[in-house]
Amino acid sequence: MARDQLADLWAYHADAAIGDDAPIYRAIAHAVSRDPEVLDIARRTHPDAHHPNHLFAAVRFLLLGGVEDELAEAYLAGDAANAVELFGRFVRRHADDIVEVLQERRTQTNEVGRVGVIAPALRHVAADHPEGIGLLDVGASGGLNLLVDRIGCDYGDFRTIADPPLEVSTALEAPLEPFEPSDLRIAWRGGL
Repeated sequence: MARDQLADLWAYHADAAIGDDAPIYRAIAHAVSRDPEVLDIARRTHPDAHHPNHLFAAVRFLLLGGVEDELAEAYLAGDAANAVELFGRFVRRHADDIVEVLQERRTQTNEVGRVGVIAPALRHVAADHPEGIGLLDVGASGGLNLLVDRIGCDYGDFRTIADPPLEVSTALEAPLEPFEPSDLRIAWRGGL
């Protein structure tokens, strides 16, 4: 993607995709849209990684992984003005590490394929809670993962629903005890 196109994407993301609850990210996205050096670092990756969420996630990944920087303190303090300057500086200082993360990892904020992993985990939790469990999906996007008990899962050896309206296939590396959606016992669900 050309630099000007990427700049437009970042500006659009700041204006249309980031809510009022994330002023730091909005300010950073506006600043990145005007920062040719940061945009060029992002352009060193595969086009699939050009979306702003990927760069935000790569920076967080490095910070949470132990890279010490004042940016982490700015995030914690909610200091948008300082975070803008520190974000650009962090990306420039750690460009190679960020590019490596962006080439190897992706964010998936609305991936319904997670149901194949979530469902067996919830089944184990529900086994200890016959009264039912609550399911809270933070960052629910379209809310599909809140319907984990209504989406069919094909695990190869068995299916959770015979003829589902939506089905995901999940490859298993170890045997999995068959279960049915009712085994999840979801009594309450909510998405943020």
